[in-house]
Amino acid sequence: MVNISPLYDVPTEYSRGWNQKLLETKLGDSVDINLIGDDATRENFASAINDTGRVIHFGHGSKNALIGQNNEPIIDLDKVMELKDKKVYTMSCLSAKNLGIEAYKSGCKEYWGAIEPIGFVPEEHELFGEIYNMGAYQRFYEKRPIKEVLKNMEDKFNENIDKAEDPWTRVWLRADRDSWKCWSDETPPPREMTDCMFRGLAVKLFGCTGWKIPNLSMIWYKITHIF
Repeated sequence: MVNISPLYDVPTEYSRGWNQKLLETKLGDSVDINLIGDDATRENFASAINDTGRVIHFGHGSKNALIGQNNEPIIDLDKVMELKDKKVYTMSCLSAKNLGIEAYKSGCKEYWGAIEPIGFVPEEHELFGEIYNMGAYQRFYEKRPIKEVLKNMEDKFNENIDKAEDPWTRVWLRADRDSWKCWSDETPPPREMTDCMFRGLAVKLFGCTGWKIPNLSMIWYKITHIF
C-alpha cells in the first residue's frame, strides 16, 4: 500500500496530522511506501504505483487531480489509467467529481473521495479527521464491505454533528457528509454525474457497465450514419 501525505501549508498540517494518526493504527503496518512531505511528488508516485494495489492520499485535491507537495499534481486526468485495478482512498477536496469518475471508467476498482470541497473548523478538527480515518481503517484493514463503511461513516458524521459545539462545525460536517462518495461497481456514479447525453443513456440502459463503454460519441455517430 502507498500512503501519500504532503505537508506545505496550514490545511496540510491538519491532514498530515490525521494521516499520522491513521498510520499509528494497525493499518499502518500494511503501508509499503510512505510519500510524506517532500517525498509526495509526481515522480515518486509514478514509481510506486505499479507496485501496489491500494493508495491512500490525505492532502489537497481538485476536480481533475490529486495534489502532492508544493501544490503539484501527483496524478491527473492525463495519467488516470495508472489507477486501473487500484483501490484508492482520498481525503481531498473535489477529486471524486471528475478524476474519481474517470478513474472508475478506466478500471479503478474503487475510488473514495469528495465531490465538493472538504471543510473543517480547526478548533474541532478531530471531529472530522476521525471520520476519514475510520473509513480508511474499516475498508483497508478490516475489509468491511463498501456499503457498510459508507453507512458507518454517515452515522459517524451524524454523531459528530450532535457533538459539535461550534455551529460552523455542524455546517461543514453536514456538507462533508453529503459530499462523500465511493465509486465502484457496487456504488457507481449516478447518471446525473455526467453531462454527456450518450453516457447518461448508456448508464440508464446498462447500469455501471454504461460508465465503462468507450468512445460513446463515435459509436453514436456510426449508428446514425450507417445508411
